Amino acid sequence: MKFKIFSLAIDSQKQEWLEIWKAWSDGEIYAHPDFIKLSANSEDEVFAFYADIPNGGVLFPIIKRSISSEPWCNEIKSNYDVITPYGYGGAFYWGRGDDFRDEFWKKYSIWCQDNNIVSTLMRLSLFKNQILTPIGEVTSPYGNIVRSLTMKEDELWYDYKHAVRKNVKRAVNSGLKIEIDASGKKLNDFLEIYHSTMDRVEAKGQYYFSTDYFKEIIEKLPKNFVFFHVLYKEKIISTELVLVSSKNIYSFLGGTISEYNNMRPNNFLKHEIIKWGIENGKSNFVLGGGYKKDDGIFKYKQAMAPNGEHPFYLAKVIHDEDMYEALVKKKLKWKEKHVKDADVQDDFFPKYRA
Repeated sequence: MKFKIFSLAIDSQKQEWLEIWKAWSDGEIYAHPDFIKLSANSEDEVFAFYADIPNGGVLFPIIKRSISSEPWCNEIKSNYDVITPYGYGGAFYWGRGDDFRDEFWKKYSIWCQDNNIVSTLMRLSLFKNQILTPIGEVTSPYGNIVRSLTMKEDELWYDYKHAVRKNVKRAVNSGLKIEIDASGKKLNDFLEIYHSTMDRVEAKGQYYFSTDYFKEIIEKLPKNFVFFHVLYKEKIISTELVLVSSKNIYSFLGGTISEYNNMRPNNFLKHEIIKWGIENGKSNFVLGGGYKKDDGIFKYKQAMAPNGEHPFYLAKVIHDEDMYEALVKKKLKWKEKHVKDADVQDDFFPKYRA
């Protein structure tokens, strides 16, 4: 097994990473170097670990974050932790990756020790055949919904719950139309609806993205996104940004003008995305999950694919137990002094960032 480490900051290494990604038949956007960069802050470092194995490869993009720069941590020596990007990560593999599992993770663990990495959090792909079996504690806090696109459109129609079919018909009868925007020419319309929706539902900060974030997607990932807009009398009333990989498409971000909800634009929008996915030879449409286990958002998505629930797995690795515990204690002490009525998040990892 040939093992390499690519730094996004070095142009020649980024290019080698990109060439490997292009040669991978699954071509998941969540392993594309420019997408990983979008999930990183300016002070973070982005790397990809690559193993060249017989008839395949292992590609593990990560973001290295400073812990010592946190306001509660200024007395502890330079330490870091690792996360995978927002969404679904790896290590991705193709070929016979699991035959090299132990060797790959041993090399990664050595790198973590050499670089003062305290912990690693991996948000894993929903497709098991893509994932090198991870190390650490693996948990599944909730499910995600995946709509298979491998059946004919009329068969898929009757795989929806009755309420979905009824809502799509109502949308059509209300005169709603779909507009497919693969260039991002109506980004401003999208942003207005997206931001107002986030405000209305009081979404957590992690779901707010800047205008520059979307402009970067449009500029750097031109073949890996499509905007879908629902029109009523030429006005956009619902919109969604879909991320596009070689085989799979992903519901990413969007919103709806609430006063038009009675026309059922949301089910219509998802149905049109599914039709586009089938027409373009995609295998799956990942709708995602809810804010909490089995909440209303999850059930809404499940209605589009009643048998499509996939467990969403997290892999949690502690590389330095002593430092991890020291950081947890220091953060708790700081919160007692600086944060009133702080929420307790027992399941958050790493705990020192809760």
